[in-house]
Amino acid sequence: VYALVYRNDSLLLFGIDYRNKGRFILSDLFISAGKLDKNLTMKIGSGQITDLGGDEHPEIVFVHSSGYGLVPRKVFAVDPTSRKVRSSIDLKAFLVSAIYADLNTDGKKEIFINNYASSNYKVDSITTVKPCDHASYSLVLDRELKYLFKPGVKLGDYNGCFTHPLNTREGPCILSVFYSSNELFRQATIQVLDLKGNQKKQQTFTDSTESGLNVFVINGHEGYD
Repeated sequence: VYALVYRNDSLLLFGIDYRNKGRFILSDLFISAGKLDKNLTMKIGSGQITDLGGDEHPEIVFVHSSGYGLVPRKVFAVDPTSRKVRSSIDLKAFLVSAIYADLNTDGKKEIFINNYASSNYKVDSITTVKPCDHASYSLVLDRELKYLFKPGVKLGDYNGCFTHPLNTREGPCILSVFYSSNELFRQATIQVLDLKGNQKKQQTFTDSTESGLNVFVINGHEGYD
């Protein structure tokens, strides 16, 4: 059992072997420095022990956002045997969750990241905030925690993006959905991308009703209502 704990300004990893009277197998492993805001808006999501590289060396992988207007906002991968910690660069938007899947069947997993623009900090120019709380991105990373392709971006308040591996008759693709929502207007733009991030299909849906828009994926195929 692994647990991530904040102590002062540090994120630490602990590991307990419940089969051996709760013996610690990891203790106080430093992951990253960062700050917590007073409202505890930080997010740690999609923790999973998975073999990203196909080399039979599983890692503890998770997404981490320190909070609104704070860094780091990264994907981390920890080798519990060597205690080596790897991370992506700061990914700007507020990270929520991730899917780990080998889309191109090369034995190495890609990381598909759900993120959104929290819009909690109002500024004169969206380019002046780092990280930017006024943009969301189509984020897919490779097993090295680097961009699989240059992320697409949607600027503006109250919007987000999720990506998902997609199997089609033409081969593997990536489903990217940018969405926006406020009290008066809701919109979703669904894109089908190739593995280099090039757009193959796109369709935009709008809805002004109380029910709004729902986008879902079933067995790797896109759907909407």
